[in-house]
Amino acid sequence: MPPRWTFCSLRTRADFDRVFDGGRRFFRRGLGFYYRLTSLEVFRYGISTPRRFGIAVERNKFRRRVREALRLSGERSAG
Repeated sequence: MPPRWTFCSLRTRADFDRVFDGGRRFFRRGLGFYYRLTSLEVFRYGISTPRRFGIAVERNKFRRRVREALRLSGERSAG
């Protein structure tokens, strides 16, 4: 049975700095996704969206949808 990850989004500048230093990142079409796996089976992630992605409302809506998709994928893997 694969491990069940706990998903935690990055909230503070210090969280982002720790992931920048010791985490991984990938970019697709200007969208940045930063993540770090910890020894406690915690998947820490942050999403970076550029201004060309849309106005702030659209960028925030996109980030909320990605966070919800990750949350739901974690619940499904538990079953």
